[in-house]
Amino acid sequence: MDKTKKRKIFSVIGKIIIILVFAIITITTAKAHEPWSDEAQSFLIAKDSSFKEIFTQAKYEGTTPLWFLIIKFFLLIGGSYETFFILPIFFSILGVIILEFKVKAPWYIKLLLPFTYFILFQYSVVARSYCMLFPALMWIASVYRDRGEHLISYCLALLFLMSICSFSMVIASSLFLIDIIKIWKEKVCTKRNIIFCVIIALGLLGTFLIILPAKDCSFTPGSSSSIFHVVYQATVGSQKDSLLASILVTLVVLCTIIAAIFKEKDRKWKAINLLILFIPVSAEVLLIAPQIWHIGNIALLILTAFIINGMIINNRIIQIFILVVCTFQIGWSAVSVCYELNNNYSGSKDSAEFIKQNHYEDRIIYGLGFDITALQPYFDRNIFKNQNTAKRYWLWKKDNGYIQDDTLVDLDDDAIFVISGINLESFRNIYDKLKEKGYQEYYFSGQMFAKTYICEPKDYYILTK
Repeated sequence: MDKTKKRKIFSVIGKIIIILVFAIITITTAKAHEPWSDEAQSFLIAKDSSFKEIFTQAKYEGTTPLWFLIIKFFLLIGGSYETFFILPIFFSILGVIILEFKVKAPWYIKLLLPFTYFILFQYSVVARSYCMLFPALMWIASVYRDRGEHLISYCLALLFLMSICSFSMVIASSLFLIDIIKIWKEKVCTKRNIIFCVIIALGLLGTFLIILPAKDCSFTPGSSSSIFHVVYQATVGSQKDSLLASILVTLVVLCTIIAAIFKEKDRKWKAINLLILFIPVSAEVLLIAPQIWHIGNIALLILTAFIINGMIINNRIIQIFILVVCTFQIGWSAVSVCYELNNNYSGSKDSAEFIKQNHYEDRIIYGLGFDITALQPYFDRNIFKNQNTAKRYWLWKKDNGYIQDDTLVDLDDDAIFVISGINLESFRNIYDKLKEKGYQEYYFSGQMFAKTYICEPKDYYILTK
C-alpha cells in the first residue's frame, strides 16, 4: 500500500474518531441536561397542536414552524420528552460529518472546531431550533465555491437555512444578495440562474410572511446590546460584564479581519462580501436578541464566512485567529459540560416530581411567569388553572386570559403556587401575601449556565399549606 492510500485511510479513521468522541460527549451531557422553558415550549407546541395550529402559533413565537414540525414528526414515530435530546444531537453530528468529509479546511481546525462551545454545548445539548444552523451552514460551505455546478444542492441548502429561524433567514438573504451581485457582475443570467433566483426569492417571501408576528402577539424583543459585547461573546469572551475587554477584543478582531483581507488578491470583493454577511444579522442580534444563544449565530457565521471565501485554507492570519478562538471555546465547553453533569440546568423536573409525589396535580395549582412552562411536559394536561386553556404551552397573546395578579391569593385558600425564580421579584407581592397567610415554601434549584458563568436562574418556589 502506497503512502497516499495510507494517509487517506488514517484521515478517514481520524475523522470517524472525532465524530464518535463528539457523539459520546454530547449524548452523555444531553442525557443529564434538564430542559428549560424555551425547550419545553417548543416541545409542547408540537405535542399539543395540529399541523395547522403549529403554523398559527409560529406567528406568536417569532420564529419559523420548521422546528415544531420536526418535533411533531419525532413524536409521531415514538419520540418523547425523555428522548427529546436526540434531535439536536442528530443535527449537530450531521454538521460535524459534513465539516469533516465535505468542507475544505486545515486538519487541525477540523479537529478542534466540533468541540467549541456553540457547536458542542449550546447547539447540541440545548434542544432549540438553532441546532440546525450548524449543519445548514456547513452544507452551504461544502458546495459554495462550486455552487454553479451544484446549484440544486445549494438551492436546497439556502431553503433549509432560511427555514430555521429569523436569524438564519437574514443570513440566507445576505447570501442571496451576494449571489445576485455576482450574477449581475459576471453577466451570467442563464435560465438556471433565473430559476434559482425566483425559487429563493419566493422562499424568502414565504418565510417572511409565515413568521410575521400576529397583531395580538404579546411577545416582545429582548434588550439591545453593543457591538463590543456581541463580538466579545462570539469569539473569546466569557464574562458579559467586561466592557474594557469587550472593546479591546472587538478592535483586535476587526484589525485581524482587515489585515487578513489585505492579504487576499480580490480584497475589495471579499470585503464587500463580509460586510453583506455580517451587518444585517449583527444588527438583528444587537437590536433584538443579544442573548448568548443568539450570539452563537454570529460565531458560526464568522466561521462560515471565512470558509466560503476561501480564507480558511491559505490565509495564515485567519487560521491563527480560528485556532485562538477554538482554544478559548473548547475551555468553555469543558467547563459547561462539567457543570451540566453535576448541577441542574433547570429545577423544573424536581419541581414536577415534588408535585407528583404529593399528588398536588389533583388540586388547584397557579403558575406565575413564563418559566413555569418547563413543568408542563411532565404532565399529560395543563396543571395551571390560572392559564385557563387546554394547551400546555404559553400563549403569547395579549388576550390569553391568564390571571397573573394578586387576586389569585384570595381565590382559594387550598391552592398551590409555583413561581419561577427569575420571576420572583415580579410577583414579590403575591409571594409576601402567601407567606403572611402561612404558606410553606419549597425551593428547587436550577441555574442556566453559559461558558463559565451562571447567566440566569431557572429555579422554582412552590408554596403550599
